[in-house]
This record gives sequence, C-alpha cells and structure tokens, in this order.
Amino acid sequence: MTVKVWISVAQGAILLSSIFWSLSGCKTVQKTPRSEVLGYMGGAKYVHETFVVYKPQPTAEQLAGYIKRETADRDEDPVLPPEELARLISGICLCFGVDAAIMTGVFQLESRFDRTADEGNGTGLGQLTGPAIEEVNDQLGRRGRDNARAEAIEYFNGRVKDCVAPTFGREPWEQLWELASGNSGMRRKTVEDPLYNVLYSVFLLKVYLSLAKTHDSNVDLDDPGEVQSLYREALANYNGVPGIMESYPSNVLGFTKSLKMHMEGTSE
Repeated sequence: MTVKVWISVAQGAILLSSIFWSLSGCKTVQKTPRSEVLGYMGGAKYVHETFVVYKPQPTAEQLAGYIKRETADRDEDPVLPPEELARLISGICLCFGVDAAIMTGVFQLESRFDRTADEGNGTGLGQLTGPAIEEVNDQLGRRGRDNARAEAIEYFNGRVKDCVAPTFGREPWEQLWELASGNSGMRRKTVEDPLYNVLYSVFLLKVYLSLAKTHDSNVDLDDPGEVQSLYREALANYNGVPGIMESYPSNVLGFTKSLKMHMEGTSE
C-alpha cells in the first residue's frame, strides 16, 4: 500500500532544486522559484496554450467506463456517479486546454475518484489545500492585481465566463473565494460540490504547465513527447512532497496508460 504524505502544493513546489528521472530517461525537472510560486508571476505568457499529449482525447463516455471499472469494488457515489465525474473532467479540461487523460490519472492517484477523500491537508478529488485555493484565486485577481499578471487574470476569468459557466450552468468562483478565507468552509465545499474541486485542480495544473513552458520555451506543443516532459515538471510541482515528487509524475502517467489501454480495448 502506498503511503501518502500531504503538504501544501504551494509549499512543496519550492523544495527541490532539480529532479533527475534516471530510470525513465527524462530530462531534469526544474525547481519553481519562490518568486514564481507566490502568485505564479512567471508563467502567464503561456496560460493560453493547449497542453495535450493524447490525441484524440478521451470522450466523457470513455472516461466514465474507466472510472466505473476502477471503482467497481465500492458503492457508487449518489452525488457524483462516474458519468457526472467524467463530464466534469472532460468539459473542464477542454475549457482550459489540459489533457483529460492525464488529469484523470491525477484524480485516480490522489483520491481514487473519491470526492470525500480527506488526507489531512488536502481534500476531495484533487486533494486541494488552502494555499492551493488561494493561489488559484491569485490568478483570478481575487486577492489584488499585484499577485498575478494581467494576461493571466484576463485569460482565466475569460475561460470561466466563456466556457465553464455556459457548460455547467453557473460561475462558481465568487462563492468559493468567500470560503477560502475560512479553511473549514473551503474544505467542506470542495467535498460537497465536486465542480469546485475538479475546476480548481485543473486550473492549478494549467498554471504549473504554463510555468514549465516558461522554463523550456523551445518545447514543441505539437509534439506529444515534448508536451509530456512539461507534464512531468508540472505534476511534480502539483504534488510537491519530498520523496514522492520524484515518482509522482510516473505514477500518474501509469494510470493514464491504463486508461489509454482501456480506451483501446487492450489488456494491461
């Protein structure tokens, strides 16, 4: 059984200077400087880009079938059946240009698709922490325009208004921002309403992807292999736990491979 140790995503992102993927042959994963973590000032240039490894992307129906298979040993959640979770992942990833297959791997590793998961610091599907919520709200300009670049504020608010709200019938940021100052309220809301947890988790990974692209601006976003290298850095920062950061991206991508094989109807 894997033992998971949870600390703040925002804190964990600054702890290691480099991570060498000697077993997988991947490039060094760079440290995210503290000056960039606090408000993510360094990554706004690439927030508008699309970061997709797997083409075509899984459909909501394919995601639902995979989630059903992976959670067959427990009772179905009446609040969040596999079909609804798959719709959230597929729709929100599309809105933000994040790979839905990889995001599904994140949710599987973090919580095994359990919206009620609570490991101490993190809660819900993506194991969000209070600081992670605050950093996401920095990108929306909710804590003042000094904490994010204008282009990031414009992009993220625009995607919420033009894509998330029409797709899911509501614009959820304001209420969660009000709760973010009270950690117990925020934690309760992310469990009660999975839209918040999926949305903020995808949002946070997109910010880390943009930062990774800043660190290696020559990456060709049309090359799946090169985009996957950005995901390795972004996923390590998303997790941020010393001793786990090194293996976390490979573990997520392992689940993603399992999803891909399920989509293709092949055996693992």
